[in-house]
This record gives sequence, structure tokens and C-alpha cells, in this order.
Amino acid sequence: MPMENNYKINDLSSLGLPFVEVYGDTFSYKDLYGLVGLQQFMTTFNFRKGTEAQAKFGENVTGVIYYDRKSLLTLQESSTPNDGAEFTTIKINSPAHSLSLENLNDLKYGGVKISDIESISFLSYSRETKIYDTGEKKVTNIVEVPVDYQGIDVDVLRQNYLIKKNNDGVELIDYEKEQLIGITLAINEGKIDSRILKHFGFDAKSAGANMNIWYHRYKVKERRKTLSDEEKKKLFEIEGIQNTDKFIKLMKEIIANSIDEKEFKSAKDIFKEIMDSISSFSPNILLHGKKQVYWDTDSYIHIVMRHIKSYQFGASKSKSALPYKVQDLETLIEQVLRCVKEEYKLHCSENPESNFTRQGRMAVVYNGDHYNLRIDPKGRLIQFHTVG
Repeated sequence: MPMENNYKINDLSSLGLPFVEVYGDTFSYKDLYGLVGLQQFMTTFNFRKGTEAQAKFGENVTGVIYYDRKSLLTLQESSTPNDGAEFTTIKINSPAHSLSLENLNDLKYGGVKISDIESISFLSYSRETKIYDTGEKKVTNIVEVPVDYQGIDVDVLRQNYLIKKNNDGVELIDYEKEQLIGITLAINEGKIDSRILKHFGFDAKSAGANMNIWYHRYKVKERRKTLSDEEKKKLFEIEGIQNTDKFIKLMKEIIANSIDEKEFKSAKDIFKEIMDSISSFSPNILLHGKKQVYWDTDSYIHIVMRHIKSYQFGASKSKSALPYKVQDLETLIEQVLRCVKEEYKLHCSENPESNFTRQGRMAVVYNGDHYNLRIDPKGRLIQFHTVG
């Protein structure tokens, strides 16, 4: 890509080192995109003495240039010099621990004046996007570690894990509270301290009327092979109610997307796959911390029916499709949420009663795509899709 301005460039790649330094009297927005923005190189931006950026952030900051979707499209479609002339600032997504979270957010969403930059240095190395043979992207930075659960009491392990989270000040999600009470009742032969119930917002009557608590209690007994014939019938009834509830929610989504009878019949196998996927789904934590982020059946149905390409029918065909397989969806969301973990933590401390949103110019960038997301005050993921 030809440069608009003149620069002194020290490139050590000829020595086998992927290190580059660039000095210039004036950097341009478009040149910075060509040098480090396009490939998202991790870059150190050195600021001129006496500038606003130097006074606020120090002599330099390290990070990658953050582009909102609109700015990125402008750069990708530009074909003439100075197409980026109207951009006088760049935004930097920095992992620096030496800066406050407020300053990091100012860098990412406010930016610094390009004229404040004296030089940049970077490693000319970027990780290639890996894809499946079918064309979908693979989620990056995932290392699978095989675990042998033989000889481990998974129920006691889960019970201890939830108790530790609670003792560490983590706000448990409702389904975690129900699971912990259900496991404890099963292990202790139907006994539980009333103070535990009160701590989690229950009493003997409300706990006894909670179907999810009974479900977890019966599932523990099923795994321990202590489930009576009567309890097996009750567990079967509960699972039937749960599956019916999921089916009704799926049907409501089908109606909301204006999927007609002809389209439905022509894709029977796909809808069976969707139903199987929903039937096996369980609520899960997507981002850990004092204030957790989770998704439930409603979240899952909303996202997969509208944004998984092979599941898009009716009105959903006009919506953006996620470039990933449905089986990688949970891992994808976890990775995207990690990109804004500290921002979410700050939001929960300052605005605990409002939704956390990242949309438009604040969309989350991950693996070459921009993501809109919304999380409600309880921590439930209610929106997740790509921009564009």
C-alpha cells in the first residue's frame, strides 16, 4: 500500500527479526492503517513531549488500533490519497496494566490525536485466521485439556465449587442457587439448613415448590443409582415439562420470524437439529467474576435462530450471520466477552441497574469481526451478533 507521507523506517526483518520502527514528522490515518491497522499488529505508540497524549497517558502506550465498523469500511473502500484526511485521531485498544481503566477506555473509545504521535514500533507478526473446510472460522486461543473424571464425585465437586464461589463474594445466578440446593438435598437425604435456604432467597415452602430444585435433586440421585421408581416417574414428568417449555419458546421464535408452512416442511431435518440442540442446552456461565454473565434458553434460542446461518429462516435471513459453527458458539461468546471483561466490571460497579451494551462505534472486535452485545442488569446475555 503506497504511503501518503514520508517516513524513516527501520525494518529488521532482513536479519530474521520481525521488528519495525517508523519515524515521521506527520503520520496519516491511512498510513497507520497500512502499517499496523490492517494486520492488527501490537504496536507501541511514542508520543511527542508536551502533547496532550503524553501528559495523559505517558511517553508511550502499547496496543492495537481499534476501528469501529464504519471507519474500517471507509478505509477498505478508499482508493484515493487523503481519503482518511477527516480522521484526526486514532483509537487504541491497550492491555497496559499501568493505566487506569478510565484511561484505557478513553484510549479505546476516545483516542489520541494522530499529530501527537512521534514514532511507532511493532512486531510484524499476525496470527492467521483458521477456518474449517466448510468455510466457518475457528475460535482462536483455545487449548483443550483432556480430563479424566473417573473416581471423582462430580456432584460433590460441583457443590464445593458453588459454595466456594458464594463464599468468595460471587453473585450466584438463580439456576446456580437452585442447583446447589438440589445437590445438597440429594446428598443429605432431603435435609438442608434453613439458614442456607434463607441466604439464597428460599424457605422450606418455596424450595419445595421449585421444579428446578427437584430436578437437580433427582439427577444427583439418578447418578448415584438411588432413585426410587416413584422418583423416576417424577423426574420424567419434570423433564417433559422442561422440554415442552423449550418447544413452546422455539415455536414463538418461529412465529416471530414469519416462517411459513412451506419453508418449515422443506427444512424438517434442520428444524429437528435445532430442536435437538435446544433440548440438550442448559444455562451456563459465559464470563466469570463477582458479577457473572450467563445465557439461558431464551438467550440461546434468540441467538441461534437469528444468527446461525444454517438456522436462519423467514425474517432471520436478512439478519447478520455469525461466521462460526453452532457448536463453537458458546466458546466464541466467551472469547468476545473476555475482550470487555474489565469494562463490564466497571459498568456493574457504576451502573448496576442498567444494561451493559457494546454497539455501533463501541462494538467488540474479535478475530476480524465486530460484535454487538447487550447484557441485562442480572447478567443475562440478551443480544449477540456481528455488525454489518
